[in-house]
Amino acid sequence: MRFFRSFAFSLLAFSAFSCINYEEVKLIEFNDAQMLSLSPEGAVFKLIATVENPNDYTINLQTKDLKVFINDNFLGTANFKEKVKLEKNSTKKYEVIVISSIPSDGNIDIGTITASALFSGLKVKVEGDVKATAKGLSKTIAISFTEKVEL
Repeated sequence: MRFFRSFAFSLLAFSAFSCINYEEVKLIEFNDAQMLSLSPEGAVFKLIATVENPNDYTINLQTKDLKVFINDNFLGTANFKEKVKLEKNSTKKYEVIVISSIPSDGNIDIGTITASALFSGLKVKVEGDVKATAKGLSKTIAISFTEKVEL
């Protein structure tokens, strides 16, 4: 009986996946990146990007495992402030607030980062995994991008 339940569940899951026609979501361009704040506890960034969702259903994005680097130095882990909802069959700009924490043992010199941001800008790199969910199913998407950010 247990085998039958496992088999039935597997068949149901396979059927559900095969019914959903998924096309890859495309990042068209980054329109803007700003550092909103920087403190010993962390940093807050605002990212604006144009994204195309060619699917006939909305897709929700949330952070799974993101890391932030400033000028190639690890700053800390990051999360979206809120889920990002990609509207169905659309190409539009989305604003995402990313909050990064700085580990207590982090070797981050905030004064140097601030001075660099004021005079030459910062190279901010975000990489890791984002979880996309739609119609009760989820998929992990690897992301990596680098943008120049000014205060």
